[in-house]
Amino acid sequence: MTFSKALKEMQKNERLMQRGCWASAEYVGVYDSADNSDMTQPYLFINTLESMYPWTPSQEDLFATDWEFFDE
Repeated sequence: MTFSKALKEMQKNERLMQRGCWASAEYVGVYDSADNSDMTQPYLFINTLESMYPWTPSQEDLFATDWEFFDE
């Protein structure tokens, strides 16, 4: 699926998403800033093999069509 469809699904149903080409443990989600954070707006985060941190998609990610649900 496209990034825009993936983003809508993440926001609507609190799903986690990943690219088909990523490692199996890597995924992206939406963090709601209301949950004990100094951030004032929701933001995207990425969980990699090493850590979790805020994430900004690249142009390649924005135009990719291999987005899928991440099932833990």
